[in-house]
Amino acid sequence: MCSDAKVVFPAIFAVAACTCSALFTFFCESVQVESITDASLPTVEFGLYTTKRYYIQEFPDNNYKVKTGCFYFDEDYPFDSKWKTARAFGIMTIVLGGLAIIASIFGPFCYPISDSMWKAMAGLYLVILPLFQGLTFLMLQSELCSENSQIFDFMEGDYGGCQWNSGSTANVCGVILWFLAGAAMLFAGAPVRETSNKPAATHEVTYEQTENGGVNEVDVVKGTAPGADTEEHPSN
Repeated sequence: MCSDAKVVFPAIFAVAACTCSALFTFFCESVQVESITDASLPTVEFGLYTTKRYYIQEFPDNNYKVKTGCFYFDEDYPFDSKWKTARAFGIMTIVLGGLAIIASIFGPFCYPISDSMWKAMAGLYLVILPLFQGLTFLMLQSELCSENSQIFDFMEGDYGGCQWNSGSTANVCGVILWFLAGAAMLFAGAPVRETSNKPAATHEVTYEQTENGGVNEVDVVKGTAPGADTEEHPSN
């Protein structure tokens, strides 16, 4: 076993960061665009893969209810290079972060982790993952976030550029949490597997060598010879 605190605290930050990254990547409220000229037009909210849409739920008694939900973009939508790049960094952050979390949690319990390997994992949390997650904000410079971008057919008015939404806040929190996870790993140091402090068993044995008919015989005078059967036999 190893010191649990050195594994648990960085893992808490890392799991929270990975959750924030997934929210920004797949949640449909990462950014929003509003109409500039007509306040009655609906606000459009979307993320890298999904968008928030209104739909009607019908009931048997001819009643209906307008609801909202997250739906994936149409596959044939013409995404530009910046949007696709942001998507790629979002997926890489989740995959690399998930693998790093598994390695940092279960690795120390399976095999010894050297100090250099532990610092390399901390560097991944400190530099690489925050950088990758921060680059997902490239979506803000894409054509979909430009003014008057016709994301949907109903956007007939003048819409502005992308604005901050709850998913964007989660993305910033993810960048900070990745960094805190790496800092916690460096502060705690590499976990050390605990070894048993139980002393090895020792035996005191005294031997006596005698000569019987030209043959040297060794008898145990005191104690039990190593490997000998310790079961007691009744004397005849």
